[in-house]
Amino acid sequence: MASENVRLQILVGAQKLFQQNGWSKITMEVVAKSIGKAKSSLYYYFKSKEEIYFAVLDMEINEIILETIRQIKEEKTLEAKLFTFSKVKFEMTRKRRSLYATTEIGMDQEEFTKYTEIKRSVHDKYVEKEKVVLQQVFIEAIQNKELDEIDSIKMDALLLIFLCGLRGLNREFYHRISHEEMKGILQLHCQVFYKGIK
Repeated sequence: MASENVRLQILVGAQKLFQQNGWSKITMEVVAKSIGKAKSSLYYYFKSKEEIYFAVLDMEINEIILETIRQIKEEKTLEAKLFTFSKVKFEMTRKRRSLYATTEIGMDQEEFTKYTEIKRSVHDKYVEKEKVVLQQVFIEAIQNKELDEIDSIKMDALLLIFLCGLRGLNREFYHRISHEEMKGILQLHCQVFYKGIK
């Protein structure tokens, strides 16, 4: 248990540092100093700064997924669950973007390449977790007779379509659309999708 507490302490400390200072200014030594540990003790838990960053992002993804599940459980219909899923995804994406606005500042090409690889790997992991959550939502809708049976190929296609649509909307929201407009557009996206699969 003490080992898990130290690991969590490292991750929380590193998370704050990455958010405040960006990627290039953070080293294993900086992380160790921020939590009052010797640099050598960090290597028991993580081999590198990259590994810490991956674990920080993974921790955040798990928090997002748990929050998504918690909020979805409060809804009764498939359409409401889809909207809640979309809203949580948007709000968490927006929050993370602002928290990590400084992350890429000052990176050289090698650092940027490592950082991009980590982000891609974490993104792929996140998408898989999102699919699991959404698939469960669809299965419950089928069990509740809200939807007809869906074979696995069609299920995969529906999950991909819904998630890709949300990712595209999130990009547009970030650049062009206010928070209030976002809710109406997300609601419409979910209504159109829901009616299309009914």
